[in-house]
Amino acid sequence: MIVFQENSVVRSQFSQQTFEKMVGKRAAIRKGLVAFSALSQKNAIAILNANTKTASTYTSFWITNRIFVDGADAATISSLAALPEVLEIREQVVAHINPAVKSESTLLLEWGIENTKAPQVHALGNRGENVVVSSIDSGVLHTHEALAANYQNDGYSWYDPYAGAASPIDEDGHGTHTMGILILVNIYTDYSYSG
Repeated sequence: MIVFQENSVVRSQFSQQTFEKMVGKRAAIRKGLVAFSALSQKNAIAILNANTKTASTYTSFWITNRIFVDGADAATISSLAALPEVLEIREQVVAHINPAVKSESTLLLEWGIENTKAPQVHALGNRGENVVVSSIDSGVLHTHEALAANYQNDGYSWYDPYAGAASPIDEDGHGTHTMGILILVNIYTDYSYSG
């Protein structure tokens, strides 16, 4: 993983600006982040494209201003490390998620919801209207019958860093399960989410 300058400077440019709609702000931030990463990653991508000796592949991530490189040789890594805009190069870390375990629980609400007193907050009239929640997990099956009506499909609500899927998917169901917990589907339905 090649790490470049932190892109918070781009995000801060938009914090004081006023936008008519949130979608416009998101689009402006995305455009700024894409341009920022293209500029800061330009030399590294040129080195990677020029490297025809090894079968290395790379993926540029504009949202974090990083490049994932697979199969690069020592000479390529040394060339990349010599670039002044490269803050660090680090080895890939792979995290594994345990398979979801089916529960036979008959509880209406999970214990954590009860412990945080969410039902009492809702009883006071605070139901989280216009709140958007998101999740970083195994994905979200946006067509699931309990979630489909609440999915915020605005073109900016899904990103798949693993397979690059254009539409929301969930390979093992864990992310769909946790999103269901986050938005309390079928109990309180004033929430929307992004996967």
